[in-house]
Amino acid sequence: MLARSERYQELLTLVANPFDGITEKQQGEMLFLTGMAHYQLGDSRKSLGYMEKAASIQSSRGQANSWIGFLQQDLNNQ
Repeated sequence: MLARSERYQELLTLVANPFDGITEKQQGEMLFLTGMAHYQLGDSRKSLGYMEKAASIQSSRGQANSWIGFLQQDLNNQ
């Protein structure tokens, strides 16, 4: 919800203190959204790191891998 309303800094504050007991799917979503937030805040390198972590979780692998390709290309063009 925070990502949809472009409240990226608030999203980063929230995920900096993850909740215990979340499912693997929720972990993947959290990592993916953290990567998205870092990208929107202008940090492609940090975004790539989170996307790589998200790609290690089955439920978020597809989306994360798409972003990894985009981010690698973006970083190579800088």
